Amino acid sequence: MIDVPDGSWSALESAVAAEGVDAVLARWDGPEPLRRVLDLEAHHLRGGETGSFVAQQVLTRARALGFSETARGARERIDAEGRTVLEERWRTRPFPPALLRTLAGHRAGVADAAFAPDGRLFSMAEDGDLRVWDVRTGLSRPVVLARPSPSARPIRLAVSGDGALLAVAFLDRAIHVLGLGDGTATAVGHHDGWIHRLRFVPGPRPRLASVSEDRTVAIWDVAARRALHVLSGHAGDVTAFAVSPDGRTVVSGAGDATLRVWDVDTGVCRQVVEEDDDVFALAFGADGGTLHATTRRGAVLRFDVRGGALGDRVRLDTPRVGRYGRGWARDVAVLPGGRALVANDDTVLDVWGPRARVSSLTGHRGPVTVAAVSADGRRAVTGDEAGTLLLWDTDAADDVPDALPGLPLGVASVAVSHRAGVVVAGSRELPLVARDVGTGEELWTVRSEEDSEEEPDPGPDLMWSSPSGLYTALGRTVELRSLRTGAVEHTVEMPGTVAVGRGDHAVTVAGRRLTVVDAATGAVGATAELPAPLGVPTRVAAARGLEVVAVAGGGHLAVWDPRSGRGATVELRLHATSTAVADGPEVVVRDLAVDDEGCHVLAAGDEGLVHCWDVASGRVTVLSADRTRVPAVAGLAGHRAVSVGERDGVVTVWDLTAAWTVCAAPLDSRLSAVAVDGDHLAVGDGAGNTHLLRLADGGRARGDTDTG
Repeated sequence: MIDVPDGSWSALESAVAAEGVDAVLARWDGPEPLRRVLDLEAHHLRGGETGSFVAQQVLTRARALGFSETARGARERIDAEGRTVLEERWRTRPFPPALLRTLAGHRAGVADAAFAPDGRLFSMAEDGDLRVWDVRTGLSRPVVLARPSPSARPIRLAVSGDGALLAVAFLDRAIHVLGLGDGTATAVGHHDGWIHRLRFVPGPRPRLASVSEDRTVAIWDVAARRALHVLSGHAGDVTAFAVSPDGRTVVSGAGDATLRVWDVDTGVCRQVVEEDDDVFALAFGADGGTLHATTRRGAVLRFDVRGGALGDRVRLDTPRVGRYGRGWARDVAVLPGGRALVANDDTVLDVWGPRARVSSLTGHRGPVTVAAVSADGRRAVTGDEAGTLLLWDTDAADDVPDALPGLPLGVASVAVSHRAGVVVAGSRELPLVARDVGTGEELWTVRSEEDSEEEPDPGPDLMWSSPSGLYTALGRTVELRSLRTGAVEHTVEMPGTVAVGRGDHAVTVAGRRLTVVDAATGAVGATAELPAPLGVPTRVAAARGLEVVAVAGGGHLAVWDPRSGRGATVELRLHATSTAVADGPEVVVRDLAVDDEGCHVLAAGDEGLVHCWDVASGRVTVLSADRTRVPAVAGLAGHRAVSVGERDGVVTVWDLTAAWTVCAAPLDSRLSAVAVDGDHLAVGDGAGNTHLLRLADGGRARGDTDTG
């Protein structure tokens, strides 16, 4: 149909625009690598988050997957059109080959998910949005429920083994069962507390099991609409349970650090097993001969099951490379071959064999909350707090080395120097990690004292590169480090808290006083007293040469020229859906930037909007950049700026004079930080990854000037 290597990119783009990406994929007979790229990018191409320029999306994903020929074809198309492009050069955690597609549609975190026997996937978000997915296409539709009361919100779900029934637990503690064929709804019963989990019990008649913060396990007869057993004994919230494949046994885990084994037919507790931590999730193997458990501090346990009782226990919690501490292991699902898929709070999935971990999978934007496996075991789905579901090929889940480069925590700050060939990323707590601009290989790391029993050393509040090296600032202290080794060359105490750095200068804040300081020597330069409406500044930014310093605070923006002392102030108003700041709440400005020419100020906020202030005219233009939050912005040359989105994971370059999007690159990450050096952009995300992108205009790089 479409043979892109022979130059049919225009045909592909026209088909996607006219028919939609799903119709194009349904009749695809083009190259397989391009089909896989379009499959993985379908949620962006159909959602309109990054415009309709197909080649940009293809380029970003193809490079991430290592499909060099596909990426080259996309880049040639972009160059031929004379378009501006953001090309991702590398990322520290590449997409695993097991990832099949991203399921995007929920606007809140994923609360639960379950496969029907026919392969359909049901998922529920924290806001009560219930959807059913066709995993072959990635398309979904909402499932409308009759709520038991106006305030009731669905929070958990389960699908029966024959696919005929859908059980839903509500926030008001009620449980209803919906017939998926005729849509009839039946009220089964209720708990006296929040319902943590819900599952059907295999067997000839429909039975349902649930666990709750009321410290009980309940077994329900769906047809009779009554509880067969309400099982008590736990001394804490019952947060986890699993039903054996033969339907005879339920194992529950709770906040009292115990496991209890129950007989489903009699309600008798057969066994109590004490652990050293609260149990978070449980899952039986397909044959019922093993049980996997996860705990609050990230331990993974595997029990042999004999005669309906737990036997030998193996602890599978070897520290993963790059893992920070002992994060929660939120959920577990058992894959074919007895492997366990564990969803972790640090955004990473671990695949465990009988005795050891075999791989770690990345790709989630936030802590992973849910894991489920299809009836045939060929597919798994995992959901996260960002509302994203990832679909996995379980056969390919082992083909990933257990090594995760990057930061163990989310990236809080980044710096890039093309001249030195270094990208540095830092988290709220050390380490700092430096990587080669060309290859992404690690050059050096600065870590906390490993033998210390104290809290980890804090990471820098901000950092920036200059021809002199890497400056890192924490409070009033600035350190200059070698960009090649990370060694501290000297330390300077500042007259105030360091708010922004450019080149070899910093701007500090003490009360309402701004001061320009030589970061290398501590010599004090120009100072200014901020106007009263600003109060204490919340964010400060500066143009490349410090010709303009911008300040946000008290619902106002101000600029100051340190050379002339001149300044201006404008009231910062929110989008029309929010209260104006004149007599209302202060605007939350997450980050501030000034373009290299000092003509425009960009203020990023919590509503996914950025406010662009044309300093000369005083006009403020509101730009929509993300569905929830823009955590970081940076100025560029040519009256441009770049923003990164937390929810949509898109890097956007803006033309500030025309207030429009120049280009955008979807990274499928929860982006958190950005730094610019000429045509190089370093971007950090909440999962600890660093991305290096390059900006090119009309097929030509913008230049290699070191901007600091």
